[in-house]
Amino acid sequence: PTSDITVCASGCNYTTITSAVSNSDLADKIFVTDNRTYNEDVLLDSGTAYWIECKSKATISGTGETYGVRFKDFINELPVVVGCNIKNFDFGVWVNSSDALIQNNTIENCDTGIYFRKQISGSKIKENNITGSTLEGIQFYASAWSDSAIGNTVERNIIKNSGTKGFYMIYGGNPVNVIKNNNISGSTDAGDYGIHLNANGNTVSSEIDDNFIYEN
Repeated sequence: PTSDITVCASGCNYTTITSAVSNSDLADKIFVTDNRTYNEDVLLDSGTAYWIECKSKATISGTGETYGVRFKDFINELPVVVGCNIKNFDFGVWVNSSDALIQNNTIENCDTGIYFRKQISGSKIKENNITGSTLEGIQFYASAWSDSAIGNTVERNIIKNSGTKGFYMIYGGNPVNVIKNNNISGSTDAGDYGIHLNANGNTVSSEIDDNFIYEN
């Protein structure tokens, strides 16, 4: 059976997110119900809860290293992080599992705001506010065409003041990734991009629609 696990300062199942994760099972959901700051990094994997939701915009804060929320090696469950403030990490949200939903989060002052690693498909990154990334606001990483991210949707995000690129994808494939209705501005290094698709000299297809891109 699945369970809803609550986290808050008092009156919930646990007082830290990591203790809730450590005591969760696959298919459980974790709900952070207060708005305080949690100074921890959160790892969810194929043996833990797959869902973390901050009901009152709680903050997950780091020291400039590691991962804010990391989803690792999920197969059947669909990784979800919703409504959280995540700041001061190498990676705000790190995912290597398909069919993820990353929605309505505020991600600040990370090296990379949201990082998809290798062959992820069917995921949605939507309605997030990503500011002050040292490198990229969002990156889809692949080491070869064969492990490219495919069939993902990036929509209605605000991405501001990234150090190098607002959105950066290496390789890509079919079905295409869809990048639409995003507001991308203020990539701060000279010669950098709002959206950068890197096919290493080849051709990559993506659907890029109705984005507002300026001052990059």
